[in-house]
Amino acid sequence: MASCGEPTPPEPRRRARLLAGLGSAALLLALAGVLASRLRFEGQKDRECRENLEQLGRAAERYAAASGGAYPRGGRALEEMLLRELHHRKYLVCPLSGATYRWTERTKRTGDPAHTLLAWEDPKGQPHGLASSRWRALYVRGRVAELTREQLERALAEEQALPRERPAPPGKPRPGLGDPEDAPPPGYVPRLPPGTRVETKPGEK
Repeated sequence: MASCGEPTPPEPRRRARLLAGLGSAALLLALAGVLASRLRFEGQKDRECRENLEQLGRAAERYAAASGGAYPRGGRALEEMLLRELHHRKYLVCPLSGATYRWTERTKRTGDPAHTLLAWEDPKGQPHGLASSRWRALYVRGRVAELTREQLERALAEEQALPRERPAPPGKPRPGLGDPEDAPPPGYVPRLPPGTRVETKPGEK
């Protein structure tokens, strides 16, 4: 047995280094397992997020085809599209962050430029990607893209600059979505033959 002050024999030193190395390796393996599990989880939620926006894009295209080329605008039109085309509100929520996608309040049409926004993720919300932060956006004609914060904020500035109302394209206005195809266009006033009496209810003028 070595006395106090004498150097430690080589064999115990090697054993101590071996144990320290094994402990470090076990810690690295545990950290790698946690990181791999996190990456798998985020990868799955990332795919689901993209699929949600793609589903919204396809539903918006069908809505526009039945609405004279106009995409849904605002909350009521969006709710109608969800009920009629997708039958569930889950497509409006990012599975990764749990935040609701923002939908345009401006009038958009199928003939608009390809960079015209329909829906996007809140730039203040949780981004996608560990190495580089990205937010998703849905454009007209169903295109989904990943944007940096700067790109998304620039696109939103262009969105805010658009007027909320835009005139309908030339041609006969289409009936409302709840009206039959042969219904008269909005604002139509029939011409009555001369001498025709129109009965009114009490209180009407």
